Amino acid sequence: MDLQERIVAKIPLEEIWNQSEIISKERLKYITDEDVRNLLKQDKVQFVVANVGFPLDWVSVDEHLDFFKSELKNRIADNEENYLENFSGNYFYYASVWNSDSLISIVLLEMYH
Repeated sequence: MDLQERIVAKIPLEEIWNQSEIISKERLKYITDEDVRNLLKQDKVQFVVANVGFPLDWVSVDEHLDFFKSELKNRIADNEENYLENFSGNYFYYASVWNSDSLISIVLLEMYH
C-alpha cells in the first residue's frame, strides 16, 4: 500500500508511519497526562494523532506546546476505564511513546470518540 494514501483502520496501532516510510513498530509504553507534561518540560515532542478513518496527523514540532494546551490538556486518559462523557468534547486520547531513530520523543495519541 502507498503510505501517502494510508489511513488508520483500527486502534491500537501496531506501527506508525509518515508519507514515505514506516517510522516505528515498537511502542515503548503508554504514558499519562503527567508524563506528557514532563516530556514537554525536557524537550520538543513530536505528536502524532491516530483517528480511525483518517491518515496519521503529524503535528508540527514547532507547535507542540500550543497543541498540548489547546487539544490535549485534560484529554489524555490515565487508565483503562474511561468514559467519553468524562472528557471535554466527549473524546479522549491514549498516549504512548514509540521507539525511533529521532532525537525527539514521538508520542502517539490514539483518539477515542
